Order: sequence, then C-alpha cells, then structure tokens
Amino acid sequence: MAKLFLEVDDALLARVLSESQEQEISLDKFISEALDAALASPNPVPAKKVVNVDSLIASAVDRVHTKQIGSEFMLVDLCTDEDWEALSGGERKSLGKGFRKAVEGMKPPVASYVRRTSANKAVYKRV
Repeated sequence: MAKLFLEVDDALLARVLSESQEQEISLDKFISEALDAALASPNPVPAKKVVNVDSLIASAVDRVHTKQIGSEFMLVDLCTDEDWEALSGGERKSLGKGFRKAVEGMKPPVASYVRRTSANKAVYKRV
C-alpha cells in the first residue's frame, strides 16, 4: 500500500480526527473510506483549482491597463470568478497586499489606493 503525505487546513484536520474518533476507526481508515465514498458518489466534488498568487498578481496588474483612466475598481474585478473562488481568505489577503505593492511601486504608478468598502475590500483608481 502506498503512503500519502498531504497538507490540510487545521479546521479540516480537527473535523476528520473528531469523526474518526466518533466512528472508532483509525484516521487512515477514515480518510481512505471518505475518499472511496467521494469518488463513488454520482456527483463527486470537483478538485479545487490550485492558484499561484504571484502569477495572479502579475495578471491583475496587466488587466489594470484595460481600465479607463480615472475609473475605480476592486481587485476582484481584475480576476476571473474561477480564480477568485479558488483562493482561500489568506491567499486573497496576500494577493491584495502584493497587488497594492505592485501597482503603487510602478514608475509611474498605474493605480492608487482610494479607500475600503464596507465589506473591507480595497478600492483603487486607475491613474
């Protein structure tokens, strides 16, 4: 039998450990059975798309140039829905910090930070 090493979110690991203990089976057996059940399901959950934050920053910076000068936009407006949904909260935060640093660090800058929305999303203005 092959060995598998993987990284999982702490909250997911806690749920999996709790479930395996409730069912009184080993963690390995629980995970194996969960994978079998998921793959045997008539509607298996599609794998989450892996997104590279650095490449998304570069792509978003390129898309700023398509915005009309003087227009306001948010970072989510520069990403595809698929890419945005694939990001975790921490990845979105890293993307936002990296994007702001990139656009404001350009000579001349292509966008400037304006404000935050009530949902705490940064609003930029194309310059």
